[in-house]
Amino acid sequence: MKIVDLYIIKKFIGTFVFIILIFTIIAVVFDMSEKLEDFIQSGVGFRGILVQYTQHFALWIINLLSPFLIFLSAIWVCSRMASRSENIAILSGGHSFNRFIRPYLIAGSILVLFLLYMGHFVVPRSNFKKLQYENAYTNFNSAIDQRYLEVEEGTIVYYSLFNFKNNLANRFSLKKFKPVNGKNTKYFELQCRSAEGDSTSGNWKLRDYFIREIGPEGEQVRTGPVLDTTFSFTGPDLGRRTESFGAMETPQLIKHRDEEQEKGTDNINLANVEIYSRTATPFSVFILIILAVCISYKKKRSGTGLNLIFGLAIGAVSFFISKVTSVASSNAGLNPLMAVWISNIIFSIVTLGFYLRARK
Repeated sequence: MKIVDLYIIKKFIGTFVFIILIFTIIAVVFDMSEKLEDFIQSGVGFRGILVQYTQHFALWIINLLSPFLIFLSAIWVCSRMASRSENIAILSGGHSFNRFIRPYLIAGSILVLFLLYMGHFVVPRSNFKKLQYENAYTNFNSAIDQRYLEVEEGTIVYYSLFNFKNNLANRFSLKKFKPVNGKNTKYFELQCRSAEGDSTSGNWKLRDYFIREIGPEGEQVRTGPVLDTTFSFTGPDLGRRTESFGAMETPQLIKHRDEEQEKGTDNINLANVEIYSRTATPFSVFILIILAVCISYKKKRSGTGLNLIFGLAIGAVSFFISKVTSVASSNAGLNPLMAVWISNIIFSIVTLGFYLRARK
């Protein structure tokens, strides 16, 4: 590796670290100002916020913004080098355009490996602690409407509203079926006004319950105001925050997705989008770096500013596409793998056009 490669790699990674720190500080300040009232009402001390929440939010925002800020860093470094005629000196020294891009891709490879490890393992563990803190001390939309779930084979659960902050299900019902003469026959039915479950065990408290059970001795009916009982499932098995997918390491999330698929829940695509995006998003860094170099390696009268504006526009378009495809995957049945990778496919085509033009 030549001195010029080390020079570019050092400037590229150094610029990225500086930019990500600035953006992270700004994001932390805005997030704290938004949640400060909730924290004060909960009686949380400043040290608790800093140690138990802010560091985890910072990791989340770093993982979220890194691909876009890597893109801006590449534009900034390449544009600055072009304005000082450094790029002209490198290319006129006998280096091909492919050779010129190589140090950027080497630096990008280091950052991609960092993002892959962060996205699959480190950030989910941090997000878990972040969500725990938000659940305890902040207000958020914590309810899920009307859902049928097959919590285990032959056992169907329904609720009209489930609050996963306190694991409380309203208008809760549970029905059990068994095969009789080739048909599924209901032999147990439970209905109650509300069911409050434990987040870690199968203990439940039922209020205003009605139980109908059909056995060898015939039909038995029980009613009452309160019943403490146990089920094979816990509160979180009935519903979780959408953000909770980002709080599971990839092997854990895959296992959870498979379990939810067996239950017949309708949020499988959201889990798949989360799984696939943890690989697709870091991979997009390579595409964005090549695009950044192709649009900024030449010296321009407008200087660095126009290139940065173009970069911001590209980032906005990429964000818009990812949001549209994610919604289409969850609501319109778009294949999750296609939803995650379609942005990379589109920008690969765009980048190829800029690359072929730059090589001429």
